[in-house]
Amino acid sequence: MPTAKSENYAIDEVIVEDSLVGIYKARYLPTNAEVAIKKIKVGRHGEYTDWAEPAAENEMQMLRKLNHPNVIKLLDSFYTTDSKVAVLVFELMFADLGRLIHCTDNRYNHSHIKCMTHMMLSGLEYIHSSNIMHLDIKPGNIMIDNQGIIKIADFGISIYADDTSRKLHRLPPAWYRSPEFLLGDRQYGTSTDLWSLGVVIGELINRHIIFPSKSEIEQILMIYRLLGPPDDKTWPEAKTFKHFLQFHDESLLNHEETFEKKFLRANEQELILLKSLLVMNPKHRATAKQALESSYFITGSPICKPEDIPRSAAPRHRHSRDPFHMNDLSINDENLPSDYSHLNNDTKRQLFSP
Repeated sequence: MPTAKSENYAIDEVIVEDSLVGIYKARYLPTNAEVAIKKIKVGRHGEYTDWAEPAAENEMQMLRKLNHPNVIKLLDSFYTTDSKVAVLVFELMFADLGRLIHCTDNRYNHSHIKCMTHMMLSGLEYIHSSNIMHLDIKPGNIMIDNQGIIKIADFGISIYADDTSRKLHRLPPAWYRSPEFLLGDRQYGTSTDLWSLGVVIGELINRHIIFPSKSEIEQILMIYRLLGPPDDKTWPEAKTFKHFLQFHDESLLNHEETFEKKFLRANEQELILLKSLLVMNPKHRATAKQALESSYFITGSPICKPEDIPRSAAPRHRHSRDPFHMNDLSINDENLPSDYSHLNNDTKRQLFSP
């Protein structure tokens, strides 16, 4: 599709819209082809927000380099004549994965989950082979089309894997953030995406969010409860990270949670896959390529065809977003978990050692 001005597109339906970003069902008038249009209000010199313009430019740049069946395809991109709105034109998708997960009409079996997992890993393996870290893997950024094909979308905060500056204009949602990201490791790599995808796969299996925290501290606590806190044996570098937390009150950890208890619907092979992705130390986490070559895809339930995946969509809501975006961990955070939110600041400092 050739580059075109906005007059070549007609918007038919609002898909989702807020003060800065809108996504619309539209038509490319010269051919009457259905497309999706994403409008980002970038303003001038941070007129609306300081992250919108970098996000728009970043997404355009990244997607122009990518071409894979499991990555959303950018058909066109341009700015409005006043340069205040970035317009990105995509292939039209049916829904995001979050809406499918939370629709009770869908009855996913192990074959459906395996098919979706294979497509997500295939897209991510290609992204990583292109020297890109996505950094915002979550159900709301994983799309599915009318034929059941999964496509990874939204590259607004993606960076190149060899970009040592690690400067992000906004943070990914804490529910899907990797331990190294949460603890302040400035040298995180592509493995952070594999943690996020592991959380998404767990959510797909459980049909609910698996780490529904209300603060970054609670997020770390939930991960510790499943995997245990890092120590000199499992992850010696962790104690050097900016936001490393050591819980002195062991009763807060209640480390009785296991993968088998947390993922009651998972079969044996799904548990093996989850245990290879949800690993505290990123050096020991499976890569996308390793996960694709694992026994999960050659044993047990066969992979179904994409068109056989149930595709009823739940109403739109904020299921795929966490309710907080904090830039820094704070012992004085008001959104502490309910089991210790009543404690005074001195007691909190005794419980947590940053």
